[in-house]
Amino acid sequence: MLSRLGPAVVLTGGVSSGTCTDWVAEPGEEPVALRHAAVETTSDHGTGCTFSAALTVHLAHRVPLTVAVRRAATYTAAQLQLSRHWGLGRGRGPIAHT
Repeated sequence: MLSRLGPAVVLTGGVSSGTCTDWVAEPGEEPVALRHAAVETTSDHGTGCTFSAALTVHLAHRVPLTVAVRRAATYTAAQLQLSRHWGLGRGRGPIAHT
């Protein structure tokens, strides 16, 4: 298991039946599944960058990792919800940063 090597590990995604499952593994701890509602949209380009930036902000404020992951996922879902009806460009559109 990666968490035994020392670093914390965060895996995002895993959409199933309208629910996303993110995983957080910290050294010496069992992995924790964090579930939240999926947002149906094609305006999702940049989602990973949005999530990682939000996570970084919370970690910089010394928020515990699992709480920071939940907050980053909540923020990202809100931005996906905001941009879900956008029709910008061709293909998968951008996530809102407004």
